[in-house]
Order: sequence, then C-alpha cells, then structure tokens
Amino acid sequence: MFCTNCGKHIDATWQHCRHCGAAKPPVLEAPQSDSDRPVRNDGHRREEKPPLWRLLIVAACAVALAVLVIIAPWRSKQPAGEGTSNGGSPPVGGRAVAAAGGGDPRTPALPSPPVLSPEQIYSRTEPAVALIKTSIQGRPLAAGSGFNVSPTGEIITNYHVIRGADGATAYIDGTVYSVAGVIGYSRERDVAVLGLAGAGHLPTINLAQSTALQVGDSVLSISSPLGVFQNSLSTGVVSGIRQGGTIQMTAPISHGSSGSPVFDQHGNAIGIAEATAPAGENLNLAIPISAALPFIEGRLTQTLGDVLIANETSVPFLSRQVIVPARKMVTFQLTINPNLMSYAALIGDFESSGGAGGLAEMLVLRGGEIVFRTGRVQQQTVNVNLAPGTYSVAFDNGPSLIFSRNIVANLQLRYVQ
Repeated sequence: MFCTNCGKHIDATWQHCRHCGAAKPPVLEAPQSDSDRPVRNDGHRREEKPPLWRLLIVAACAVALAVLVIIAPWRSKQPAGEGTSNGGSPPVGGRAVAAAGGGDPRTPALPSPPVLSPEQIYSRTEPAVALIKTSIQGRPLAAGSGFNVSPTGEIITNYHVIRGADGATAYIDGTVYSVAGVIGYSRERDVAVLGLAGAGHLPTINLAQSTALQVGDSVLSISSPLGVFQNSLSTGVVSGIRQGGTIQMTAPISHGSSGSPVFDQHGNAIGIAEATAPAGENLNLAIPISAALPFIEGRLTQTLGDVLIANETSVPFLSRQVIVPARKMVTFQLTINPNLMSYAALIGDFESSGGAGGLAEMLVLRGGEIVFRTGRVQQQTVNVNLAPGTYSVAFDNGPSLIFSRNIVANLQLRYVQ
C-alpha cells in the first residue's frame, strides 16, 4: 500500500503515514468471485438472495404494465364523448369531428376531395350536359339547358324550360333524344326531371349538397347560351347564399343557360342555373341541387302535354263596357312576363254598338307594330298568341266623325304558369 499524499510505502496496520502524517486511505473491497462465496455443507456455492425492496419494485412495475395492456384496447374502442358524466353525444353523421389543436391522433381524418381545374371539370362533365329544345304543336317554343344523372337518361333542368311545351328533344353527347315524359317537377322550386326515350349507357354527372358552400368559393357552369352556343363554359365565385339556399354567383347566365349545372371546385353539381337580373351586373342565381333530389330515380308519370294542361290557367284581362268617343282610340296595356308564364294567348270576344251600324276595330300592337287586327266589325271572337313583351290592346273608332261606340269586352289572358 502506498500513501496517496507522499507516495511512499506504508504498512497496512498504520492509521497515518509515518513519513508525512497523512491519514491512510480507505481500502476498497473487490466484488466477491465465486471462489470467495461461502460453501454449503453439500459442497455447492451458496446463492445470495436479492433484497426484498428490489423484488417489490419489480412486482409493482409488472402490475402497472398489465393494467395498461388491458385498458388501452378498451379505451380505443370507446365512441367519441363516451365516458363523460353525462354520456356525451355521438358525432354528426356517425363521423368523428376533430377537436381544435389537432384532435385525437387515433381517429384517422377523412381525405378531402381533390380540387380540380376548370379544364378538368369541363372535360369530365361536358359530355353529360344537354341542350334542350321545346315545341308546341310542332312549332319551336324555347331552348334551355340540362344535365344527365342516370345512364338511362334522367335530365335535370328548370321547370320554366319546359313550361307550355307539349314536345321536347335533348342534344347530349353528340346524339339527339326525344323527351319521353316528366319524372317529376316543382313549379314553385322551378325544377323538373325529364326522362329520355331509348337512352342507355349515357355519361352522368355527380351531385353534391350545397350546404358547405361559402361566399368566395369558385363555381362554374356549362350551358348553351341563346340555345346556339352549346356547352359553353363560364366561371365565377359565390357572391351570396340567399333565402331557401339560392346561390348568387358571378358565373354568367344567358337566355338558354337556364337548367344548366353549377359545379363546385371538386366537379360536383351543387346547383341548377335559374335566372339572371338584366338590371344588375353579374347578378346570377342558381337553385340548390336538393330541390331536384326528390324526383331522381323515379318513373315517368306524365307527358309534357299532361304537364301543360295541369298548369294552364286563365285570368280576366278586360271584362267590362268601354265607351270609345268619335275619332278616338282607347288602349289598354298588357305585359307577358316570360319568368311567370309561357304559351300566352289573349282569348275571348267583344261586341260593338252605337251610331250607324256600330262598327269598331280591335287591334293588338307591340312597339307600334300591329300584331293582330279585326277590321271594323260589330262582334268578333279573339284568339291571339302572344310572345313575351309589352302590348297595347286598342279599340279604334277613328273613322266615326259623330257617334261614339259602346264596346262590351270579355277578354282573358290564358297562359301556362
């Protein structure tokens, strides 16, 4: 042994170094080897037992691990909100809703649908967009748009596109189909679903609710403006969500665009283009796709002619006595609003009396142009078809220099509402 202070040899029995007086350093015992362990009477080395406190720690760790293994799977199967004091509430639609801050990492998030470019949406959906042309008694009536949602031909459009028609054809994916009838319609919501004759394996368009739509979201429409420019693309944004879910948007709508699909940025039809406000700038409206859902996948219930008859009505226009002075003309204004009526006609009769023979003439004028005239008669039956616009209905007594005329008129405006 050597002194740790002066380095000189010291005896194991010394308590201090006799050379420098420093205290003897402590002696560290080496761990016992098998040869140092006590021997039992049978000649085997005695195995020393671990301390009791170490056994207790190991046992406690094992119990804790077992509890975690049992509880963890049970907790992962609990529905959202379960285990609270009031029982919680299930997630809306059976789908977990992530909480702020990232949510429960054990609940996988549903992937968002991809955002498509206008070019991608057009190429995927354009084959299923239709140009619709209607007729009445074989004469062309109007043109509009629509879109197909069934391989066997179910066309969604506006009710006002088919209003007043007893026949229609649909131009879709390069083929012309006759409209066999109406699956369902709502005059109040301005929606109709038409069935095509002889259709099969047609391209279709996916639908989606518009409830998640927000102001500023991109939208686009594919339609046939003026019934000539088939399947034209227009883009815009949502300007507002109005009463009843009506979508206000900047995507342009023209005559002939009514009934066309309005797409979200994922390529789903979420609305049906309905109207534009000529007095405003970029004031275009679409009804939500939910208005058409009750009529999809139904069966043909009526023809276009049946729908025409069911919605035909008449309102009084002029049912009274009219005094027309000599050398004068008396006029009445009549407006045909295309948003409210189709296939309008002025019907009825009139009688004239007074003076020599009591002759008078009835005229219907539009912008100074004579649309209809009776000539000077005492009585006449009237049946005049009227296109949308403003008219003057006149009784003329100009040729009479002295006597007035007493006109008894019974005229009604008949139209399909």
